[in-house]
Amino acid sequence: MPMDRSLYPENWDELALQIKTEAGWRCTECGRPCRQPGEAVSALYERLPDIWKPLWWETIGDIREPRPGRFKLTVAHLDHVPQNCDRTNLKALCAPCHGTYDLKQMGRKRVLKAERHGQLRTDDILNGAQLALLPEPVVYQRLDPRSGGKRTMVPKPLDSAGNRRKHRAPGHASGWIEERMGNRKRQNPSVSHYYRWDSPKGRVSEYIRASKLARVVQMIEAERPALEVLRVVVEGKRKVSGVSAELLR
Repeated sequence: MPMDRSLYPENWDELALQIKTEAGWRCTECGRPCRQPGEAVSALYERLPDIWKPLWWETIGDIREPRPGRFKLTVAHLDHVPQNCDRTNLKALCAPCHGTYDLKQMGRKRVLKAERHGQLRTDDILNGAQLALLPEPVVYQRLDPRSGGKRTMVPKPLDSAGNRRKHRAPGHASGWIEERMGNRKRQNPSVSHYYRWDSPKGRVSEYIRASKLARVVQMIEAERPALEVLRVVVEGKRKVSGVSAELLR
């Protein structure tokens, strides 16, 4: 899902380039070297330190494929407000770290998106405005005992009467994202994300490529149907799980 450029200042491209340059074209979170303007993908791989080269590859079945998108540098708004371009609010993050940050801040992003569409918050009543139906949602993580990964929990939406629904409407399940840490003994352990969904045909568990993570987060955040999310997750993959293949027939 492309970003809404109307929310960003006109000089955003120049400002983002300046932030990336000052960061030395490295992720300020994990430290990975990232691709510079005009740099060939092959040249990027050649200059990567050996510690980072394993993350360049992804093995799917018997096939080993390159993933240069994991070494793309982006600029994140820490408060998720595109108009707030104060330097303290901007941070250079690689695509995987940016996706992880957005995932953990999903609750705040839902509130800000609702506000942009005219939804009032409970704070506004102090200024004489009407009471909002959308409270500040709480998004937290817990360990999923069935897989050992972190399961991101998203509060269920409100119905038309303002009550918390016990279940989503039929056909509107969105699934969730699970975070799994690699070898913790390494200085920079890898983090993988999986899309999970308890479908009518069994549990779906599909690896999410780093280049797809932000889009999948946005789709779950928007409560898109799980089958629609699954199609994005498996797009371009040569091998998917049996449950996914059956669902997508």
